[in-house]
Amino acid sequence: MRAFIAIAVPSELKDIFLETQKSFFDLGLITFVKKEHMHITLKFFRDVSETQLTIIKERLRRISFSSFEIIFKDIGVFPNEDNARVLWVGAQSNELLQLYQEIDKVIEEFFKTEEFHAHLTLGRIKYLSEKEEFKERLQKKIYGSFFVKEFSLIQSILQKDGHTYSILETYPLS
Repeated sequence: MRAFIAIAVPSELKDIFLETQKSFFDLGLITFVKKEHMHITLKFFRDVSETQLTIIKERLRRISFSSFEIIFKDIGVFPNEDNARVLWVGAQSNELLQLYQEIDKVIEEFFKTEEFHAHLTLGRIKYLSEKEEFKERLQKKIYGSFFVKEFSLIQSILQKDGHTYSILETYPLS
């Protein structure tokens, strides 16, 4: 089963991100993330068994963490501007990194630790027709913030027309 741990983003911020996506529409072939799929991924599991999932759920319930604020400011790309493949909005928060590390600790025996880049994916880039203009538009700043009060374990179901997400369990923060 494919699953991931993520933080939901409020609808009003998603609307800002949809407007940001529009500023990149004419620059090439970019598959943009749908509004209902926008989130901050903390951990992705390509293939997790039911047994592992049960243990992961139980361990995530043990995490005690306070709610915190995330600030969005920058637009960026992975891996770099000259070979852009993913367009994102950066999420800034020391607590977000700490939460990621707490989650990583409780499930580290199942999945290797990866470098964490706090972001929300706007789109996946297949081809850019206007690379210099694309780089210019990356300089735009986005301002928005929200308080994180929970995170969720979500199943990702692959279908012909994309992914469907189903929340398996939500974990409140204090």
